Amino acid sequence: MNMMNTERMQSEQPTKGIEIMQIEKKILIVDDDVTFLKIIKKWLMGKYQVTLVKSGGQALQYLAGHKPDLILMDYDMPVNNGPQVLEMIRKEPDLADIPVIFLTGKEELEIGSAMIGVRQKPQGYLLKSMSQDHIVASVDAYFAAAASQDSGMSCEIREDGTGK
Repeated sequence: MNMMNTERMQSEQPTKGIEIMQIEKKILIVDDDVTFLKIIKKWLMGKYQVTLVKSGGQALQYLAGHKPDLILMDYDMPVNNGPQVLEMIRKEPDLADIPVIFLTGKEELEIGSAMIGVRQKPQGYLLKSMSQDHIVASVDAYFAAAASQDSGMSCEIREDGTGK
């Protein structure tokens, strides 16, 4: 634990001697749309530690030294699209268990047909056109559902933001 986290924990101790630890989940957001990256970071940064990258290649470079709790990744990016990057992530033993949720501008029927050829399935997908409240609630719901699952089970997020 670094000095900054220790100081933060100490400053959050209640007067009755009970220590409360604030554990922030880390989210990596991968999208080639810089405007969308800035918007979603603003939405999530109050609750989560957010890191932004603009391509699948940058995501893989970041993952070489970091392990986020969740990756929100654009489905349709140039050079390496979301499914290709997901496949590369799943091939790395140290990264294979990181949950990935695709972000997309495609409607549900388009996503279903596009996912047919995908060998590695994400934990879910979210439409980029969803409201701030819906996207934040969906990420919150993912973490809540994941926390309540047994270690051997998976958690999925559907387009409507509900966990499964």
